[in-house]
Amino acid sequence: MSAVDRPARMMAGAVVARALGLGAPAAPGGTPAVVEGALLMTASTFFLASSNAMVRGLAPDVHPFVSGFFLNLAGLLTVWPWVRREGWRAMRMKAPGIHAVRALTGVATLMAWMWVLTEVELAKATALSFTAPLFVAAAAGFMMGERVTRGRWLALAAGFLGAMLVLRPGIVALDLGAAVTLLAAAGMAAMYVTTKMLLAHESAASVIVNTALVMTPLSLVPALAVWSAPPPSMWALLAAMGLAGTLGRVLLTRALQVADATSVMPFDFGRLVFIAIIGALFFGERPDLWTVVGSLVIAAAAVLVTRAEARAAPPAIVPPPATGDQQPCSRTTDR
Repeated sequence: MSAVDRPARMMAGAVVARALGLGAPAAPGGTPAVVEGALLMTASTFFLASSNAMVRGLAPDVHPFVSGFFLNLAGLLTVWPWVRREGWRAMRMKAPGIHAVRALTGVATLMAWMWVLTEVELAKATALSFTAPLFVAAAAGFMMGERVTRGRWLALAAGFLGAMLVLRPGIVALDLGAAVTLLAAAGMAAMYVTTKMLLAHESAASVIVNTALVMTPLSLVPALAVWSAPPPSMWALLAAMGLAGTLGRVLLTRALQVADATSVMPFDFGRLVFIAIIGALFFGERPDLWTVVGSLVIAAAAVLVTRAEARAAPPAIVPPPATGDQQPCSRTTDR
């Protein structure tokens, strides 16, 4: 480790520890907000990619639906700051019907994504999941009456081209795994659209808390359909998967709290880098050139769309990345 690398790594470690409530408060004039947000987002992508990879590692012994339930169960930890601050008010529902639709969509999306992680090359699945912001942009124009600018249409066209480069229809058969991945991405987009609908009636705290409280027991239903008790040898990995997913969501939220979304969301594509490295090291996966090129095109298009969506989003919430569980990400703090 060089003399230059050491202070940088110490700073990054201090930023992450502080975000998790384990470090001393930041000194006045310390790390710039944009740098801190970028570090937190990068750390978030590492934990989210690791959690996704662990689902693949668990698959021979633990059904992905069971993994999905345990991921949601661990995710209940993320709602505690909201409950602590808001109390019972955070659990009130003014639009229970939309909450129910959102929860059902969320569980179906999560289970589809868990299955994808066990059946599709990790880098390819992650690349296609980044089409979610493109689905959001399309839905905003067609379903919610929002104005779709020329720039957004160009970004959508570029994202579609990127997806075609990854899938190569007519050259490579569109298999079930790729189809389910795109359906999961569409489900992630639907989660964001229903979040925007809920925010017309509910507070951000209500959306976040009730999403977790409703989705967790609902996700037990498909898990019970295929339930077999995880063997003792898998409990440690199962706990690590849930912990990594929870840390990833917490750090993602913190990143969006300390810096503007348009500054930090591009770093979400570090998840593709991390998942490609993990896939190569642990599962012998090597993304082909078409997947790499298509991923870059999708990433560029999604960054443009996400920036536009973040500018237009309600003040309490911003578009979440494609994490499968799709907890909304608040701009407000819980301090």
